[in-house]
Amino acid sequence: MNGQMRRIEVVDECFRVFNPDVTVETGTYLGATTGFLARRYGVEVYSCEAVARHHYAAQRMLRQTQGVHLYHGDSRSFLKEIAARPGFASRNVFFYLDAHWEEDLPLAEEIQIIASHWRNYLILIDDFRVPGDSGYGFGQYSPTKKLDLEYIAPVVDQCNLATFFPRAKSTTETGRKRGCVVLAPKTLAQKVSTCASLVGIDR
Repeated sequence: MNGQMRRIEVVDECFRVFNPDVTVETGTYLGATTGFLARRYGVEVYSCEAVARHHYAAQRMLRQTQGVHLYHGDSRSFLKEIAARPGFASRNVFFYLDAHWEEDLPLAEEIQIIASHWRNYLILIDDFRVPGDSGYGFGQYSPTKKLDLEYIAPVVDQCNLATFFPRAKSTTETGRKRGCVVLAPKTLAQKVSTCASLVGIDR
């Protein structure tokens, strides 16, 4: 969680109001967030990493952590693969999307895949621009490739998703102070709106 206590509060509340029975992560990196999710919330975590050396490092780090399933490959293929497993798409899933890196920005496709296969899910996107708070860092890979509302607006509208941002100001955050956004199907928007750590943004 980048050492971010306010981020942990957001995830805690998402788990409280939604009660997912499994977590799916894209972008394992070295496995710190993966292990945190498994240990803190006691749910199985399925995580995918595209970079081989990071995947194998995470395997070593998490070899004694229960309920963690690690995959090496492209996040889009990974999401399609687990969605095709019997019964998996009917589960309540908390998605933690963090697979964006340099020239590869699969985020919009990841959201589309999730929305087309699952009905009950929440999505948290790491490294996302928080409107009105420049103290939160976000991913920007070129003038036209940055993680913000403009970039995901077409898929958010297409999939009829509600958007929520951290209520806490970046000045109160700890650690790396990276921004995030939570996306929810409109059917779950009312539940998510009860999270004191989040504020909804109308589009």
